Amino acid sequence: MLIMIGTLCISLIGYRSVLVFFTGNAIGAYFQYFFGSQELDNCGGISFGVYSLFGFILGFNLLV
Repeated sequence: MLIMIGTLCISLIGYRSVLVFFTGNAIGAYFQYFFGSQELDNCGGISFGVYSLFGFILGFNLLV
C-alpha cells in the first residue's frame, strides 16, 4: 500500500510527501498514545503515515 500511494504522492507533489508521511506518523502516534486504550501502549508501525498520504491524495484531487 505504501509503495502504491507513496509513488503517486511523490509524482504529484515531489518529496514534500515524505514530510506528510512523517507528520502523519507523529500525529497518529500521539493520538494513539494519549487517547487510545491504556492496554495497547505501543505506537509502532507506519499505518498512520499511509493513511495520511491517502487522505492527502484525496484532498489534493478534490482541491485541484
